[in-house]
Parts: sequence; structure tokens; C-alpha cells
Amino acid sequence: MGLPPRRRLLRIAMVLAALAVVAALLLKYAMEPQRASRFLLARVGNSLGLEITATGRTEYTLRGTPTLVLRDVVAREPGAAVPLLRADRIFLSLPWSTLRARGAVLEADRIELDAPIVDLPALQHWLATRPPSTAPRMPTLREGIRIRDGVLDGGNWRLEDLQAEVPAFAPDVPTPLALRGVYRDPPVSFELSGPLRWTAGTWTVAPARIAVRGRGEPASDPVPPIEAEGSIAFGEALALHLRGAIATWPAAWPALPEPLGSSRSPLSFVLDYDGALDLSDVAGLQLQRDQTRFDGHFHLHEVLAWIEAGNANPLPPVDGSLRAPTLEIAGAQLHGVEITVDDGDD
Repeated sequence: MGLPPRRRLLRIAMVLAALAVVAALLLKYAMEPQRASRFLLARVGNSLGLEITATGRTEYTLRGTPTLVLRDVVAREPGAAVPLLRADRIFLSLPWSTLRARGAVLEADRIELDAPIVDLPALQHWLATRPPSTAPRMPTLREGIRIRDGVLDGGNWRLEDLQAEVPAFAPDVPTPLALRGVYRDPPVSFELSGPLRWTAGTWTVAPARIAVRGRGEPASDPVPPIEAEGSIAFGEALALHLRGAIATWPAAWPALPEPLGSSRSPLSFVLDYDGALDLSDVAGLQLQRDQTRFDGHFHLHEVLAWIEAGNANPLPPVDGSLRAPTLEIAGAQLHGVEITVDDGDD
């Protein structure tokens, strides 16, 4: 015989109550911030071929727009000695629609990175291992991205104190970028602004505006104030085209021959670079003051080392040709001057 209806209902209620308790315990166990973040980072890392850990305190909220805060984050290729990314804090805000879509929709509200350190050689190595994609995807960020106190380590160069803000982002849509930072050796601060656009794996800033400032005394600073405009594009490679002027010839540089030395005209320049992201390839340079013009090329790292060394060598490591209607050298006035410069390293 079956159980009386009342007892049967009571047993069903007891079973449901027990299942509810077990479900609540499992939910609490699964949704603990550290466990949830480890599960999430493992899933993301597996999909990207990376080991991603967050050993600091984790926070998340599910009310309103879900948010996740990770601390002491490290991302590296499996077995790699150097991580491609480290960050003190990563804040991520995702709408419920994105979470429910399980990757089919790439939309987020906001991303914040505190003290991120990106190792460019490690990043490039990882990118080279990724399978080719005919349609690379980028997320839409409705409230943009902010970077604070970042570092970009290029191996033989390093940008520090990077501060960046993009108010919103969508692929193929230009959005205002404000970026500033510091190059340490020699000490140089810079600011970059302009509309940022991502298209088919390439980032562009055009028209770009760049300001460069030295960080020493004007009389001894080897880096003059520079203002430039142009375009910047970077993806698998880097392309620069900048046009600007140096208002005053630095006192720390070797003196110019007359009539260049006494001219008050700005020294205009055009800089072109199309090569590796680490700036190791040759850059083209045009300089002009009044009717005197220099056309040449150089390696950026060699010029920076020359600036840092002071006056150890009176001539910068550049190759090219100089043309001037007149020059005064050692008391002699020369006309129709053409000079070829070769640093001897090519």
C-alpha cells in the first residue's frame, strides 16, 4: 500500500527542503569570490592558451550590472618565465546580456587596469602562437577603459607612468584617446591624443597630436620641447608619420654653424617609421630650417643612447645628406653646400 496523502506530501516537502539546503550550500561554495574567479580565469585562460592567476582579494557584485574585481593578476604562456601581463587590479563590468550570451556577444560596460605591466616580447611571442583569424573580434565598451600607472616594456626600451582614458569603444568607430607617460633614459615625458580606431587587427590614431618634453633644466636638457601631428598605426607592425617643429635648438646640443645658429626660425621635421613594434628598424627623418635641409635615416635606440651620453660624440648616429645655400665653417663661407653624413655603423 502507498503512503497516506498527508504523509506523502510531508515526505516530498522534506526532500525538497533538503535539496534546497544542499543547493544553497553548493551555490555558496561555487559563488565564493576566490572560487568563482579561479573558475572564470581557468575558462578564459584555456580559451586563450594562457595561465591566468589572481592571488589577491577578489570581489564581485551581481546586483544591477555585474562587476568583478581581480587583484595581483598574472597572465603568461604555459611554462614561460616572463608573464606577458601583470596588474595590481583589474575591474570588469559586464551586462547580464553578455553573460547570458556565453561569448556570442562581446559587450562590456567598463574595464579598469591599475599598474599593468605589459612585456612586449612576451606578448608578441604569444600572439605568434595564436591560430590565424579571418575576422578578429574586439568587445564594445560602453563606458570605456581606463589605465593607471601602466608600464610597457619593449625589452631595450621602457615606457612608464602610463595614464590612458578612452570614454567608450566600439570596433571601427573612432573614439577620443588621451594617453601620457614617461620614457626614462633619457628622461622624456609625452602626451598623445586623437581619435582611436580599431579595424581588422590594427589600431590607428589619426589625426594624432603628440607633445614631448624633457624633464631637466632648459639650458642642459638634451630633449627639446616638441609638438607634432600625424598618424600612428600599430598591429603586427608599427607605422608612424609625424610632422612638427622644434622651436629652439637645445643648448646641450652641438652648436650649429652660421647662419643656422643665429636663425630664429623653428626647425621643422618629418619623421617616418614603418617596421617592428620594438622600434628596432630604421626611421626616416627630414629636417629643415630656412633654406637648409637634411634628409636621412637612423635607429631610434642609437640616437637615444647618444642623447643620454651627452657630448661624448659631437655628431648623432644618423646617415643622410645636408644641403644648404651657405654655411660658415672655421671662418670660411661656403656656398651651395652638400654634405653626406655616415655614422659608419651600416
